[in-house]
Amino acid sequence: MTEPLQVRHFEAWRFYVDSSMRGEDPYLVDLEEYDANGKCNCPHFTIRLEPDLVRGINRGFAQCKHIRAAWSAALDARKLRDACLVSLLRTGRFELSVEARQPFKIPEVKAPKITP
Repeated sequence: MTEPLQVRHFEAWRFYVDSSMRGEDPYLVDLEEYDANGKCNCPHFTIRLEPDLVRGINRGFAQCKHIRAAWSAALDARKLRDACLVSLLRTGRFELSVEARQPFKIPEVKAPKITP
């Protein structure tokens, strides 16, 4: 099994995603391009996937593994942000339990009881 690709936030919706080949420069992924399909400067995307997108043809998700990794990291960051907001609402402080820091584990939120 291959290791997950390392993703680093660059700016706004742009990320650097490591190549799976050792010694290669990371690829730049922009998740806003092509109506949020994303764009990557890796050969697989630029040669095989992007030409159809340029012509307005999208046969499902035209995403390379770097775009998928960047989307995954962006969604994980949103989950962490949401967990921080839950913590703030519950305690008045930005403190996360160890469980809340784990990927895909967000504390459950119970709706407050409203009394008339």
